[in-house]
Amino acid sequence: HHYRHHYQNSRSYRVRPSHEMSDTDEFSGTNEESRTSASPDDLEEEEEEEEAFREAEDHELDLLTPEETLADGISDVSTELDANVSKADTPLPLKQLFVLFLMTVCDGLGMYQLIPYVGFMILDFHLVDDLSETGFYAGFMASSFAMAQFTSSVLWGKLSDRYGRRPILLIGMAGTIMATLGFAFSTTFAWAIAFRMLAGLLNGNIGVVKTYLAEITDDSNKSRAFSVIGIAGGGGRVLGSLIGGFTARPAMLHPDLVSKDSFLGVYAYFLPSIITAVFTTIGWVCGYFFLPETLNRHYTAVTEEAADQHTQNGTELSVFEDQDEQDASSKSAPLSIEMQEFRSATLAELEAEETDALV
Repeated sequence: HHYRHHYQNSRSYRVRPSHEMSDTDEFSGTNEESRTSASPDDLEEEEEEEEAFREAEDHELDLLTPEETLADGISDVSTELDANVSKADTPLPLKQLFVLFLMTVCDGLGMYQLIPYVGFMILDFHLVDDLSETGFYAGFMASSFAMAQFTSSVLWGKLSDRYGRRPILLIGMAGTIMATLGFAFSTTFAWAIAFRMLAGLLNGNIGVVKTYLAEITDDSNKSRAFSVIGIAGGGGRVLGSLIGGFTARPAMLHPDLVSKDSFLGVYAYFLPSIITAVFTTIGWVCGYFFLPETLNRHYTAVTEEAADQHTQNGTELSVFEDQDEQDASSKSAPLSIEMQEFRSATLAELEAEETDALV
C-alpha cells in the first residue's frame, strides 16, 4: 500500500484534465475560458488525449501490485546491502598479520624492558651514589635506542624500497637479537649505551611494518589491520615493562634462590634481556618462514594501474625488453616527457629485479 500510494503521488505532477479541477481551483476560470475559446475539433482532440492518458495511468497502476512492488524494493535493497557487505568483508591475511603483530610486540619489548630497572643499573655502574642522582644517565640510556632508531629509519625505508620489505624486516629483528644479547652482558655504562644504540640503528621496522601492512590490505580491511598493529605496539610496551620489573636483579629480589656470586647475581640484568631476545628470535623465525615479499607485487600493481590509466587516455604504454626495439619505437612514435620518464623507471626496476634474480 505504501509503494502504491507513493507511485500515485509521483504521478501528481501531470497537468490535470478539466473534469478533475474543482470550482474553487484558482486556475479553473482560466481553463474554462481556454476551453470555451477553443474550436470543437481542438476540444475533441484534447478530450481524446486526456482519455488516453487516464487509460495508460490506470494500466500502469494495475501492473504495480503491492506484492510485486514490495518484492522489487526488497530486492534492490538486498542487492545494495550485499554489495556493501562484499566490500567490507575482505578477509584479513591472518598469517602475515600475525607475524607483523609479533614483530611489533618484539619492538616494544626491546625498547621498554629497560625502563623499570634503568635507575638501579646506573647505581650498579657506580656512576652516582644516590638513586635520586641517576636521572641524567638514566634518561640518556633510555632514550639512546629511540634516538638511534630515529636516525636510521629513513635509510631502512629506502633500502626496503630497493631490496624488499622482507629482508629489511629480518635484518632488523636479527640486529635487535644481537644487540640485546650484548646488552645483557654489559658491565659498564659505555658498553650498555653502545649496545642500546646498536639495537636502534639496526632496527627500522616501525615504518617498514606499516608499509608491508598497507601492501597486503585494501580499503575494506586496512583500518582493522592497522588497529591490530596498534594493539601490538601497546601490548609490547606493557609486556616489556612487566618483564623488566619482575626479572631484573634476581639476587636482590629473591636472595633465597639466587646468590650474589652466581651468574644471575653478577649479570643482574641478564634475565630480561634474554627473555626479550628469545621472543625476538621467535618473531624472526616466523618472519623467515611465513612472511612473503610484497615489493614486486606492489610495483606490478602500480605498473598495471598506470598502464590502464594511460590506455584509457588514449596512449599505449609498452615495456620493452630489447633496447633496439625501444629505440625503433621511439623514432616511429615519440612519447611525452612523462611517458619517457615512466618507461625509464620501469625498465630500471625490471633490470634490478633480473639482477637480483641472477644473484
